[in-house]
Amino acid sequence: MISNTLSVTGKFLGAKPVRYVGDNNLAVREFYVDLTENAQYPNTPEFQLSGNQVTHVDKIQKGDLIEVFFRLDGRKFVSRETQKEGVATNLRAYKIDVYKRQSIVQQSEPQQQQGNQHVNETQQVAEVTNYSNGSSTPPLPSNPDDDLPF
Repeated sequence: MISNTLSVTGKFLGAKPVRYVGDNNLAVREFYVDLTENAQYPNTPEFQLSGNQVTHVDKIQKGDLIEVFFRLDGRKFVSRETQKEGVATNLRAYKIDVYKRQSIVQQSEPQQQQGNQHVNETQQVAEVTNYSNGSSTPPLPSNPDDDLPF
């Protein structure tokens, strides 16, 4: 049996606006995840959501640690202009789990006093997580059975 379900964990970088394609006006939206392990070689693949799934990224904030579940889709085509064959590849996301929001710590500080009551203003402070590999993304698990050269 062939399995075409994959997942990656990385930092959410943002999403493009929804666009509508084809005769059926299918809603399509691309988003980006930072999977960089070495800053010298950035790794920021583009994933695609379609249909009613385009809203999956609406509440995700830039910097959130997410896991993207996706299918790898590819199909051959022949260019109308050059008549050469090619392959269109798409990372079609179908589920996104948010593991760690860019933590928001609320601190209340009294600003002014009205009678015996304090009026509080809430400050938001972002907390950054650094892992043992010096990155803000977790290290990928190592698999001793993996013989791939990359």
